[in-house]
Amino acid sequence: MKMKMSIIMGVIHMNLGILMSLFNNQYFRDSLSIWAEFVPQVRARRVPCSRLADRLANTRPRTNKPLPSTPVLPARR
Repeated sequence: MKMKMSIIMGVIHMNLGILMSLFNNQYFRDSLSIWAEFVPQVRARRVPCSRLADRLANTRPRTNKPLPSTPVLPARR
């Protein structure tokens, strides 16, 4: 759980940095930086983060118990 939370917090931190660069570029009216830096960063960040979020949401905890659909065979004598 700690690892998942640290990954999620890191992604949020990176996205916040990208968003702050947008506000900075808007303040200084630097449209070239918005199109040449902000847009590619958002597009590059979007794909891996969405895949990672899907993967984290679909993982199940590891246990030593067999799956319910797995038949348990009796021990041989």
